[in-house]
Amino acid sequence: MILKKIINKINFDGKKVFIYATYGCVWPGDAVDRVMKIIRRNGGRVVGAIVIPMSHSYNFILDRKLIRELSDADLRIIHEFLDKVLKSDVELKSFSDIKTRFISTLLSPIATPKLIPKPIIDYDKCTKCYACISVCPTNAISIEVEGYPKINYSRCMRCYLCMRSCKFDAIRVRRTLINFLIRFGKALFRDDEKVKIKTS
Repeated sequence: MILKKIINKINFDGKKVFIYATYGCVWPGDAVDRVMKIIRRNGGRVVGAIVIPMSHSYNFILDRKLIRELSDADLRIIHEFLDKVLKSDVELKSFSDIKTRFISTLLSPIATPKLIPKPIIDYDKCTKCYACISVCPTNAISIEVEGYPKINYSRCMRCYLCMRSCKFDAIRVRRTLINFLIRFGKALFRDDEKVKIKTS
């Protein structure tokens, strides 16, 4: 959502563009295709795209074996992509395959609000330091009348930066459920946990 607002303000004026995107540790979804549409609408020509699995803000609550690190082979793929895409001049039409686009259409509207556990504030531990408010990327946390922070779950993107920033352990999440969902996602999209590239 944040990136969409930024890209929508750019007039690419026929410039050649390549997309370098990262995602958590499960599945990149169709974000690249959606970004490509905005770039084309604003006059840009996408000649290549790459998505890379990287450490996510919620890695601190995951079992260590669920976290994927970049390998030397991944880095070679990235360098080869950059060498190739800088020489390319033919516009890329799409990035994701049909399966990815179909599943994204079904899951995207419900995945975050329905499936991903909410961060919950423990008001007995909260000291009203407001560290959580300062780190929230979607401004989903506001101050209640009593001075306590309150999470607007319709805006919350479940990045858990609020939880990570809290020094008093006043924000919690169901870690067991998160780890189960990550394992399920890895099993469902087992061929997607790698660097993916596409050029024209």
